[in-house]
Amino acid sequence: MMEADLGLSELSQDEKDIMAAVFEIHDADGYFESDSVRSHELTSSVSHGSFFRALRSLVERGLIEKVEGRQSKLYRLSFQAS
Repeated sequence: MMEADLGLSELSQDEKDIMAAVFEIHDADGYFESDSVRSHELTSSVSHGSFFRALRSLVERGLIEKVEGRQSKLYRLSFQAS
């Protein structure tokens, strides 16, 4: 139910794994580094290319945002999970 409410039910398995990892590692303000997600146990088996395609797709869907003017690998959740 929560998956559908957040728009996660239509995501690929790689995208879901990335989002699950992000929910575990993001800081209090929703920020996270892509390297931390990439090395997380949920995403470690995803190929390099698939990981970054899925990450880009999540940005395009508006679930995460790339933080401009900062580290190139810094992202933020577009909504706050409780």
